[in-house]
Amino acid sequence: MVSWRHGQIVFENERLEDAITEMNRYSRKQIVLSDSNLASLKISGAFNTGDTSTFVEALTAYFPIEHTSAESGTIVLKPLPPVRGKGPAGVSPLSWTRLASARYAAVANGSP
Repeated sequence: MVSWRHGQIVFENERLEDAITEMNRYSRKQIVLSDSNLASLKISGAFNTGDTSTFVEALTAYFPIEHTSAESGTIVLKPLPPVRGKGPAGVSPLSWTRLASARYAAVANGSP
């Protein structure tokens, strides 16, 4: 469930699509997904409202995602290109989703 506390948005096992919608409510710089397959990635963590840059930095650090900026200033998130025979970053698609979700949840919640 998404909650708001002390200038932060807290996500607990939220779909990436829903987390982006919530982050977009607090920022002029909007984030969009270029691939609907990214929408169901799960995210947990606390982020400062309006701090789109840190949110995107966390996503690209722990998920197989890259970002570009559209001419309008919108941040576009897309999957990393696959390595031949594998999903993004050379890992099978099912494995990278589980791995990325687990890694991000751990780091966002303060674990190494």
